[in-house]
Amino acid sequence: MIEQRYKIEWTSASDSSTEDITEAVEINEDEGIETTVDKFNFRILMGSMSATPAIRDLIKIYFDEGPDTPTTLVMDGEITELAHSYNVDGTFIVIRGMNRLERLLNSPRPFTAAVNFEYAAADAQDGVARHGVPGIIANLIDLANDTKREGQTDITYDVTSLPPTVIGGGAFPDLPQPYYKDWQSVFEHIETLSRNEWTQDGHYVFFLDTSNKFNWVPLDSAPYSDPVSSFVLEGNDVIGWSSFHAVFDVINAVIMNAGKDLNGNTILAFGLDVTSMGQYGIKWKYEFREEIANQYIAQNPGENNDTVRTAVKALAAIEINKILALYGNPRYKLDLTMLGSTSFAKGKVYSFKSTELGWTVSKKLRLFSIQHIFNTNGWTTSLHFEEDDTTIGAAL
Repeated sequence: MIEQRYKIEWTSASDSSTEDITEAVEINEDEGIETTVDKFNFRILMGSMSATPAIRDLIKIYFDEGPDTPTTLVMDGEITELAHSYNVDGTFIVIRGMNRLERLLNSPRPFTAAVNFEYAAADAQDGVARHGVPGIIANLIDLANDTKREGQTDITYDVTSLPPTVIGGGAFPDLPQPYYKDWQSVFEHIETLSRNEWTQDGHYVFFLDTSNKFNWVPLDSAPYSDPVSSFVLEGNDVIGWSSFHAVFDVINAVIMNAGKDLNGNTILAFGLDVTSMGQYGIKWKYEFREEIANQYIAQNPGENNDTVRTAVKALAAIEINKILALYGNPRYKLDLTMLGSTSFAKGKVYSFKSTELGWTVSKKLRLFSIQHIFNTNGWTTSLHFEEDDTTIGAAL
């Protein structure tokens, strides 16, 4: 059996001293080290460290297979909570925290941007100007970096990780409408702006890699649209799984803002899935797709206003039908527990087969969350997968 190992480093916020506290961590059958991409928790015996840990101290957790000291970083975190408990074995400190860079993204702030927002090269940390949505995101990241403690690492980005151009090339378009959000976290701002109605270039996924770099990637581009690996659910590395097949986040009625006509009036289109409405009740969605009118008018100069409105409504109806097809049908979700592994990447697509579920044709699912647990039973990795717009769209 392959040996599984972990390593935990603690850095004091008060004097920046670093200590390997691996031997101090208490591991038993019920409790051990638990870490996701975002959070962690473990416990130590009081007095087993050179000093008492404190809120805002830093924690790094490494997992690996083999006899050597682990080097694969699965958590670069900051302590946010300390809890104490006592039993016959002594007094224990439960240490909980979160990814320290994602903590920066949780800093709240308002943000306002005009439709032609531009983040100047002189202001961007990588010296590259960005127009529209990526410009706002770069601005937000730089604002988040202003809230970090002295000595902490910046969240970085460059033209590869935060591209200033759309998938097919060329600058991002103007925003579909002015952007204004009151006090909410940087994370929530970016989550909103990564949707197709704002990018007008498809949905984007974002994450922080182990080098502290912010990555913003279109779901329609490989390897975020194509499977990076394939698995059989009854395979040797699989400990257990649960699958769910149901209608999640139903949309069966759509109002689409398709942009403005030649007179500046809004063009609205409507679509309904009456079968889905009968099964699940009416579930409305308001979609901004103002680029439909903008692109049509630019490609068809000289047409009269009535023709423009009719054509744009027809194009919008096609997009509405795509939404109804995607969100009115049952989706798969999968919870999978495997032997410990650091080979999975959040946001990427994996394909699965299963004789038990009748998946003779590979089912494509996106990885949404990762959890590592290390206890006396060894190291296990729990993964949560879902079908989303891209993976379902590929199957339709």
